[in-house]
Amino acid sequence: MRFSKTILTMLTSLTITGTAWGHGFLLSVNTDGGGNPLSFTATSQAQQLDLLTGPTPGPSNVFLDKFGATATTDGTGTWYGANGGSPATSGPWPAYTSAKYTILSGLYYSDGTGAAVPASAGTHLQVADRFVADQVGHPGAAAGTVDITGTTLTQPGFGVSLFDVHELSKHLYIGAGSTQKFGEYGFAYNVTVNFAGGQSLTTGPLVAIFALTDPNLPSGSFALAPRAQQDAATLALYNAVPEPSAIALAGIAGVVGLLYRRARLQRQRA
Repeated sequence: MRFSKTILTMLTSLTITGTAWGHGFLLSVNTDGGGNPLSFTATSQAQQLDLLTGPTPGPSNVFLDKFGATATTDGTGTWYGANGGSPATSGPWPAYTSAKYTILSGLYYSDGTGAAVPASAGTHLQVADRFVADQVGHPGAAAGTVDITGTTLTQPGFGVSLFDVHELSKHLYIGAGSTQKFGEYGFAYNVTVNFAGGQSLTTGPLVAIFALTDPNLPSGSFALAPRAQQDAATLALYNAVPEPSAIALAGIAGVVGLLYRRARLQRQRA
């Protein structure tokens, strides 16, 4: 099962209320009458990539943006960067003591001409916190890097402040010989928050998608692709990222199968 089989309807039936230019996910807390946190509501600040020619809105848990058009070369290699797509608080929040994210999928690629596929060998997305040293302005921002590849399943992240939608930097390194150059890359993650009252809540899956720009095009961007192709790439990525509950169910099914096989073996030996 994928995140949603209704996204096609959502893509065509939702109305746009304004053009969003990047940023990230805004998380609001739903509370009971006593102010105790019950659940999160996530709102994407950029539910579409095609921002110039009549954007097509998507579901609230998908964020779309673009990597920088110019690659950076340093001691780590050559990469394309983006800082949007991070989580941040919105509205009144109960006091919280810590927040951390978890990667829920591998890195997927689509150019909108077919099904999304895992990122090719050697390609990886490196995620790091931009505000580790700023514990006054961004308390909870923790050091560390996470590398997401096409074979990643799940992976723990590190602490975030939830104070800035540009907190997590993302560097995309393209594998040698890769043909996955001009399209979109995406992955899923969630955020767990520990509140001062002792409660702990985890968001639903948040899908972050970024277009890799083409420096050979006049505008230097995949955004020159027809809107339908961009939407197709987004839809392909959204449907390709495995739903965490499906992973959990697969694990449960495996355990049940193992117990069944053991029981059958014991009956055969009896």
